[in-house]
Amino acid sequence: MYRNYQFTYGLNHSLRADLTEISASASKTVGSFNLSAGVRYNTDSILSLDARFSVGLGREPRENRWVPHALSIAGRGSVSARVFLDNNEDGLFNEGDEPLENIGFTVNNGYRQVRTNASGIAFMTGLQEYVPVNLAVAIPTLEDPLWSPALEGMRIVPRPGQAMQLDFPIFTSGEIDGTVYLSRNGREVPAGRVRIEVVDERNRVIRSTTTEYDGFYVISKIPLGKYRIRVSREQMGKLNLAARTEPSFEMTADDQFESGVDFTLVQIGQ
Repeated sequence: MYRNYQFTYGLNHSLRADLTEISASASKTVGSFNLSAGVRYNTDSILSLDARFSVGLGREPRENRWVPHALSIAGRGSVSARVFLDNNEDGLFNEGDEPLENIGFTVNNGYRQVRTNASGIAFMTGLQEYVPVNLAVAIPTLEDPLWSPALEGMRIVPRPGQAMQLDFPIFTSGEIDGTVYLSRNGREVPAGRVRIEVVDERNRVIRSTTTEYDGFYVISKIPLGKYRIRVSREQMGKLNLAARTEPSFEMTADDQFESGVDFTLVQIGQ
């Protein structure tokens, strides 16, 4: 309750006036309003009380609403940041995309308390004018581990009295798991320390991992699309191995998991 308040206490004595005064004050300069109050009492039995209240107002441009702030923000910069699940991955907010609530941000790698509302909008005010700012989605606030920001962040220069409108698309991704076996003497045994690659339709390796001792692998954060999975060509060449198949799969927004995608390696000439 009191973490946003600062408390001060004082004891002063004037030798010339032979007067002692004690004082206490509390102030709040963060949040939606500024409030300070203090009390002083001296040995002449004079009691003084003072209080101050102020609020700064900024207008969020997308929803046309006024947002209170503890500090005067007329000379500072503001940002209206919108976060949404970009289901068609075009980087634009359009029909079919979903606003994401309760998403946080980092400003110059420090966390901001503000979170997005039900419309996916967070209004950040009080940014130092004409000073470059690095703004990014706070990854720990994304509720789904398969979500990832389309952008690592943005570098902006706030302007006084202006609210910049920025969009932060979030892409969903998929996960695949399975087991790699090695055919040996008519038996299939798990193949550990095998380098597995996910390859897209342009034959580009987009994700990779190494199987565990029991041949099991998991690859996460695979963008939506069509792929095939294979063993590293370099490794197969060194070990004189070949795969019987290179399984194909597709990641979609409705089907983000492919489980049990197994395949078998054989010695060339076997």
